[in-house]
Amino acid sequence: LILMGVTVVYDVIGGMRAVVISDVIQVLLIVAAVAASLVMLIYALGGVEPLLNNRTEALNPSWGLVDGDSYGFWPMLIGGFFLYMAYYGCDQSQAQRVLAARSERDANRVLLLNGMLRFPLVLLYCVLGLALAAYASIDASFVAALPQTAGGTPNFNLVFPSYVLANFAPGVVGLVMAGILAAAMSSIDSALNSLSATTVEDYVDRRGRFSERTLFVVSKLATVGWGLFAVVFSFQVERIAPTVLEAINKIGSMVNGPLLALFLVAAFFPAVGTRRAVSGFFLGVIGNCVLWLGFPEVSWLWWNVAGCLVALAVSLIGAGVSITLPKVLPARRDVVRLTAMAAGILAACVLLQTLAA
Repeated sequence: LILMGVTVVYDVIGGMRAVVISDVIQVLLIVAAVAASLVMLIYALGGVEPLLNNRTEALNPSWGLVDGDSYGFWPMLIGGFFLYMAYYGCDQSQAQRVLAARSERDANRVLLLNGMLRFPLVLLYCVLGLALAAYASIDASFVAALPQTAGGTPNFNLVFPSYVLANFAPGVVGLVMAGILAAAMSSIDSALNSLSATTVEDYVDRRGRFSERTLFVVSKLATVGWGLFAVVFSFQVERIAPTVLEAINKIGSMVNGPLLALFLVAAFFPAVGTRRAVSGFFLGVIGNCVLWLGFPEVSWLWWNVAGCLVALAVSLIGAGVSITLPKVLPARRDVVRLTAMAAGILAACVLLQTLAA
């Protein structure tokens, strides 16, 4: 409640400028906190060998269709590809960063830096996770000491904070905790700002009837409203998944695929029309709900693929669009290049999986 309260306040008062400035400070804090923790963990483990020997399921050859394995190699590769295409290509929380750039050149630079810098940042998080897992394997009391969820199981959301509290000096604990809170706040403020923007632009002022002053006030109220919604919804996370990260991605995967399909239809098949495209979007979401409730053995990562394909099929078939390669490919050379690139990446991953097996 305190974390959300602080975030909503500076988001409402400062708007997009506050989001940008605070995010820059917050990313420096969290990177420093993670790097310091990783150094401490490697020292506690006696080197990097225990970390490298810690086995994971990253190369598990499961398809995640009938065995309930959500993190097999193929659902992570294919489903994750669709997830990230939707998130970084269509999501408003990402688009607003590009739209806030001063010029088209700056926007291109933002896109490039976002792609280049995200990988080492996520890799740093993953290595930290491996180090914490290795530490738990040599210290049986570590997991047992974690706070419990309402269901009586260890709360793995608190693995990192628990390690910090138990092993860092008091002053450093404060700095690392500030970094952890900063990471949460940088995600929250971007989401609240983008939700407010889309609410005002796409629903409140669709016809441009309101003054700038009125829209300004409404945007602040929308930010507060979405903040309250987030607070209420956050207490339901444990009912969705055992960790916050998985819960966020499961919820996102319900709409990521249909959202990607909506953008693809708008970009490449504008003749389909708004009504059919939106109908495809909602049927894609409904299809994912069916997978969630009726087929729990299917990895939730596949929802990103299934929702996209269902939404595309409904939109195109409903519009009676006839797709023929000779007509589409010459006019869409960029699509051909991207398809060839994706095929090359997929072939390399298949080869990697075969060698690993």
